[in-house]
Amino acid sequence: MVFEINDFKAEKESLSTVQGAQLFSDFLRICPAEANTQGAAWYSENKIFLKDGFYTEFEFKIRNNDNVYDGGDGFAFVIQNQGPGVIGGMGNDLGYKQLDRAVAIEFDIFQNEDEESANHVCLSFFDPSMGYYRKYATVHSIPELNDGESHFARIEYRNEELIFYLDSYLFPILTVRLDIPLRINSEDGYGWVGFSAGTSEAYAHHDLLSWTMGNYSPPPKDIDVKDVKIEESDEIVVKNRKLIISIWDDDLLDRDTVSVKVGDEWILTDYEVRREKKVIYYTLKGFSSDLVMYAHNMGLIPPNTAAIEVNDGQNKYRFKMKADLTSSQSVRFRYQAPD
Repeated sequence: MVFEINDFKAEKESLSTVQGAQLFSDFLRICPAEANTQGAAWYSENKIFLKDGFYTEFEFKIRNNDNVYDGGDGFAFVIQNQGPGVIGGMGNDLGYKQLDRAVAIEFDIFQNEDEESANHVCLSFFDPSMGYYRKYATVHSIPELNDGESHFARIEYRNEELIFYLDSYLFPILTVRLDIPLRINSEDGYGWVGFSAGTSEAYAHHDLLSWTMGNYSPPPKDIDVKDVKIEESDEIVVKNRKLIISIWDDDLLDRDTVSVKVGDEWILTDYEVRREKKVIYYTLKGFSSDLVMYAHNMGLIPPNTAAIEVNDGQNKYRFKMKADLTSSQSVRFRYQAPD
């Protein structure tokens, strides 16, 4: 995980706010409920490496709408390559469309002439051949964003595929192919990430309540999953999609090196199991996923073994897994909503 922000004032050294953006203890105000203004906030500690993939999740709330237009114009999650102090336009520009090059997920709450509704999200990027920002994909059948309630979004980017969830982990509302480093003109594969917002005569508070971001582990080079036989050893029912997965050696340390995969995501690669716990934060999507531990070597005492604990916030499930170069064990996570 690159960062997890719940107390925004405590992270003020890592966040760069521009114009109307303000930091409060329990939220970041991207743009205030004032007419004809704009704001932006960028993670300024460092750029994010995009080529190996990233995930980000954030909770937001749009509130205190104007009395005439019932709120506007919206905010965006933005990736750009110019720096942590930029901003790009009021109103329908949503604080980013005057930037030279950017990729954005818009959360739009105002219907302009070229839009079909006052409640939609869209993927937008600057198209040099057209000379303007292109609405690449738009979704209108979404929850009401402008209701004063908390909503969450999750964005995943791997292998030049962007997947976008809104208020649900079951099914994404948008999946598209996109080369983000190319679109933001990043030769080294890095980019700045943050949020921007803009108002016109229509306005509202655009508030960010929490923000998490991380990079994916690259796939291991010496493991071909097709050549490994998988034996399902257990199934656990979790009551929360936010899981804490710990892995460690609770026996004799013998230089076991493993990689761990959940579903199609490598959460740990080329790791020598140690006495202290390696802690990984994982979000379970869909209805179920399988955790598989793969062996890179045989250690000093075959086969490879490791203790694994899964904590869903209510219960802790602990089990021991083993693997060799041709076979592995798996544990299935099945989500069940709390009663």
